Amino acid sequence: MSSPPRKITRRQDIRFKQSLLRFTVAFSAVFFLGLVSQFFIQRIPLKQKILESLEISEKYSLSMGPVEPRLRSSFLPVFGIALERVEIFEKDCPNRKVTAQNLLVTLNARDLLAGKLRIGRLKIPFLEVSAPRVCASTVASEDSDEPVPSSPLTKKNRLPKIKVAEKVSSFDLQQVFNQVDQWLKSRPVASIDVSQFIFTDIQSLKSHNRIKGRLYGSLGEQVSLKADVTDLSIGANELQGLDGHIRIESTPEGLSVLSQVSVREGQVDANLNISRRPDHQTDLKIKMEKLPLSALSEILKQPGGVSYLWASCQVEVSSPWQSLMTTGFQVEECKVDGPYGNISVQSLQGTLSELKNLQLNFQNLVLDKIIQNKRGLYFSGVLANYGVLSGEVKYSEGHFATRGVVRDSELIFSNNNLRDIQKVKKLPFQFSGRSNKWQIELQGIELDGGEFDGRLDVEFSPASRRAQGRVSFHRLRLNPRIYELMLQSKPADVKLYGKFEATRQGVNQWSAVIATPSLESDLYSLKRLKVKGQGGKSRLAKLKISVDQGSVASEAPLVSWLEPTHLHQDWKATGLNFRELSMTVEVLPNRRLFWRRGYVALKNGWQLSSEGLRDSERNLQAWLQWDRPDKKFLKWQFRGPLFSGQWSPETPWVKQWLDSHQEFLKDNSSISYSALPGESMANKINEARKKAIERLKSVWKKPTIEKDAP
Repeated sequence: MSSPPRKITRRQDIRFKQSLLRFTVAFSAVFFLGLVSQFFIQRIPLKQKILESLEISEKYSLSMGPVEPRLRSSFLPVFGIALERVEIFEKDCPNRKVTAQNLLVTLNARDLLAGKLRIGRLKIPFLEVSAPRVCASTVASEDSDEPVPSSPLTKKNRLPKIKVAEKVSSFDLQQVFNQVDQWLKSRPVASIDVSQFIFTDIQSLKSHNRIKGRLYGSLGEQVSLKADVTDLSIGANELQGLDGHIRIESTPEGLSVLSQVSVREGQVDANLNISRRPDHQTDLKIKMEKLPLSALSEILKQPGGVSYLWASCQVEVSSPWQSLMTTGFQVEECKVDGPYGNISVQSLQGTLSELKNLQLNFQNLVLDKIIQNKRGLYFSGVLANYGVLSGEVKYSEGHFATRGVVRDSELIFSNNNLRDIQKVKKLPFQFSGRSNKWQIELQGIELDGGEFDGRLDVEFSPASRRAQGRVSFHRLRLNPRIYELMLQSKPADVKLYGKFEATRQGVNQWSAVIATPSLESDLYSLKRLKVKGQGGKSRLAKLKISVDQGSVASEAPLVSWLEPTHLHQDWKATGLNFRELSMTVEVLPNRRLFWRRGYVALKNGWQLSSEGLRDSERNLQAWLQWDRPDKKFLKWQFRGPLFSGQWSPETPWVKQWLDSHQEFLKDNSSISYSALPGESMANKINEARKKAIERLKSVWKKPTIEKDAP
């Protein structure tokens, strides 16, 4: 059963009417103020006011989208402006700009009615800053893939190189404090909130630095700003696993900057405090724990993909601002460790602007595990295994010295799609110098299954990126498998002497001499073999090969290949025995070879001469000539792949001889030529012989003998 309606008392009725009256008055006031504010807002030159407020009207231009007034009622009316899009860009560089979308700006009502523009709160859902290093005269369209045209940097518009210490000493910190305080007091902003900001430092169309995150805080007599970083791209590489924030606070006591960034499994904390006192006492502390070096290699744009090493270090410095860069710092627990080796700092002395003394040790660095991707690195196609590195680095007053040893590295040797490995058990090295010149020495190398006695000296200039080196290998013997693979020979002692000059683009010039007292095989024997070579980037490589004496067995493919050209087989049983060999070889582009002045002086008096060319497809076009002791010669031409091409005679009497010896052609299918027309050479030879005999008979008749008269 429902209760009867309750009577409204007179007092309650009066309260209701009073509330209704207050609401009506408040609503009318807010509505009236909204109309008035909209009237004044539409008459305020926003574009001009914003540029005047920024004090950049002469250099920058402003582009604005639709503007809508906003009115929000709270205890006191709050007025605002909503802008769909605002873009500020340089007049001389349109692609250097700041773009904001869906801005909400709350304004002070009293200043607004007086025609002044003062920001109470600024809310920006999206803010993008584009800062190209080289300005473009025109801006490429968003749908175009064409690069933005740019003007090259010249000596006139390049920024001067100033050392960090000089920047700090010439930086008037008190003046900066005064300017910031004055700016904040004249343009107060109660709070700022940028939900998403993107800062892009454009280097080229495909390479740029980018930071994404969120910015919020308050401004005024005391400043408190915080930026959350969610994404970082360095060059063409995007740094994964990044999360951190930067907080800036300005109080009457001083300025404080706190940064905490997590990079994958590591973290970097930096804390900077600057006092407002006259000496501006500055305290800086940087702490790094388990920072992966792979992240540093991405930031520094170094190839190789360094992995499996983590850095931990802590640095503190405290001094007045003016002497901050020249004050010595304190280092605690600085090391790099991981499952594949470690690096520890034994001593470290210096300032933020200059390193004075350093000593560090590195132990058992497994280079192949640390450098997973070896493409693009020096000797990446020569070394199958970089090995394990141990040693120490010392630096003092501009001079550095590194001593170490690489163990268990592996060299690659390949021939005809077959490969083998030469293991280097120990590779000691010394690396020393100054910033303008480095020196590298290799000595005391130990080979697995081989021997080494010699050294390598290299001087390198970082300024010109030019290296000069000398090679002095007094005795080098590799393991037997390498000789079998590369030369099909037995092990031999080799001497190597040479020098070279190289830049980052390649070897400019080189010269070398390789010699061995004997090179033996089941198929050949070479005594006192010497190879002299020279070449470089701007000229062809030229080799001169000489052998004092030697032999080639009859079973060798070379003997079978040359057999048809000699026409007689009396020498084949013993092979080729020679007392001298000489040849000049030039290496042409696209793996082509040209040899000239090649000759072999056989011990039986014959001499073999040859010149020719091998093209990029390994086909030969060669000329060969046999010279007999009786001054008679046999000249041939060869075309096609080695050991399977065709011989063609060029000497007329050889063609005549082949015409009359068809059985020789049947046994040697590698000979191809056009037979002589008419009678066979045998008949011609017989007729010529008969005529010669008859002529001799007619000339040389027996004389008649007359008897004496009685």
